[in-house]
Amino acid sequence: PINLVVVTNDGKTAEWGDAKVSLIDSSPTHVDLETDTKSDNIEGIRQIVHFHVEYDGLMVVNMRLSVPSNLR
Repeated sequence: PINLVVVTNDGKTAEWGDAKVSLIDSSPTHVDLETDTKSDNIEGIRQIVHFHVEYDGLMVVNMRLSVPSNLR
């Protein structure tokens, strides 16, 4: 499994809430899913992950992390 660990400059580690999973597209050959998760303890941190899974085993995963400007 892959786990994204986000640590702020002051040492806080983001604790992830429950992910919302959305079906974006499906066909006889693939499925596209997207998850949207926000940090429970650090306001404004959010991760969105898009999964493209082909039924022959290929998987492409794109992860986007949003961080408020005061934490950069």
